[in-house]
Amino acid sequence: MMLGIPSGLHGPKKRSVCGRNFIARKICEVMTVRFGMALAFLTFASAGVWFVHKGWDMEQGAWGKSGRHSAIASWLTTNHETSPLIFPPPRKFQRLPNWTLKLPIKVEATKGLEAPANLLKRELAEIFGDEAVAEKGLTIVSLELDTRRLHKDEEYALETNANKVTLRAHDLQGAFWAVHSFLQLVSHPTVRRTSQGWQVAGVRVHDYPKSNFRAFMIQGAWAPNIEAYRMTLELLARLKVRYVA
Repeated sequence: MMLGIPSGLHGPKKRSVCGRNFIARKICEVMTVRFGMALAFLTFASAGVWFVHKGWDMEQGAWGKSGRHSAIASWLTTNHETSPLIFPPPRKFQRLPNWTLKLPIKVEATKGLEAPANLLKRELAEIFGDEAVAEKGLTIVSLELDTRRLHKDEEYALETNANKVTLRAHDLQGAFWAVHSFLQLVSHPTVRRTSQGWQVAGVRVHDYPKSNFRAFMIQGAWAPNIEAYRMTLELLARLKVRYVA
């Protein structure tokens, strides 16, 4: 089963009681709503181990070689302020000055990127409230295809500025990864509400996977129903796993 593009396209859902963090919320839902805690822990811990050794080429990521083992510890403390801003760590990562995300947010997308744009709108409403996204916004998030500067499958770039965030991608799958990374950024525990909006870490990211075959095997018999299985698929897609067997 292929993940990434289909993930998150299941229609409206109820507001989560598990907090704002993009990944931690899904882990919480998997652990508390349907799955036993031990099974859920093994699921996401195994995914973290797999990424460190096989997945997104973490030796070339933002932490360098010294971060291979700390990656798991940081990820397993997703709600802690020391956790990575984006996981898996991008191939190129530069910290920029913090910026203020002002509501409402306007999402712009070039033709062909309607699906990731809709996912972005839906998740922003989940994080910041139902009125967070509007046709006229104080913050612009632009989702663009850019095959001139981005040449690899699933490649994307993300850059934040004062009033505009640009997500560029080589293809549709890369656009979904850009959206997932941006949502991790704006739901990170370091985000602070101010009188002007939400203070968010500024970043410049360029990323693409080492391998397009990043897979995870789930024993379907362990899932009590289709909803539990669906939530697990969404969690794995947020971690940029491509296939599930």
